[in-house]
Amino acid sequence: VKDAAKIVLDVERIAEEYACKGDLVATVGKLTSKVAYDALITGADSINTIPGNISFKLEGWSDHVKASYGRIAEKRGVTYNIKRDNDSYIVEVIGVAGHSGGTPMGKKYRKDALAAASEMILDTPDNLVADSDNIPLYVDVRSNDEAYRTKAMQEIIREASGRCITISDPTEKSQPITSLDKSLQSSLEKSAKQLDIETEYLPSGASHDAMKAAQAGIPTTMLFVPS
Repeated sequence: VKDAAKIVLDVERIAEEYACKGDLVATVGKLTSKVAYDALITGADSINTIPGNISFKLEGWSDHVKASYGRIAEKRGVTYNIKRDNDSYIVEVIGVAGHSGGTPMGKKYRKDALAAASEMILDTPDNLVADSDNIPLYVDVRSNDEAYRTKAMQEIIREASGRCITISDPTEKSQPITSLDKSLQSSLEKSAKQLDIETEYLPSGASHDAMKAAQAGIPTTMLFVPS
């Protein structure tokens, strides 16, 4: 569990560095940890989602742990609560959920429940952490710059490999980066200017249906209106 937590924080650190320099969004959105039928970490269920709530299991509790978790929660802008479960404790961390392509990973961008839970786990004495021999986790990396995305992914893989983790398939399962129709974009910008509305071009990290339409040869663009 602690190795998995270290990788989550490695990904967060690398992703935040890349996001500060260019277009990149990364997410650890899916993580599975079970001993028999007993889930040790729950809430990270989808590669396409920033988890909003993460729960993890402890074998004990102490004043040191309570103080540490309070500091981490305050620093990261999340909350947490704890409940007794027979001889164990379940810690629930409540952050802010979102789409994995929408907000860069990092403490300055997100209130990421999984990253906060990972930091809490690493600051917990080993004898209190319920552990597992096998914890698959999935990293989603998005950018409109393919070379930049590949570079970030390679750095993440190097960090994970250095922690004696088995990477079952390091090959990128990447979708092609798709540019939308520039003529349609110009038409929308012209219409906005006629209405005295400011415009800004921006990349989208999400896989919208517009991407599939453009890949099929249909002239396509998108318009985002702030609410």
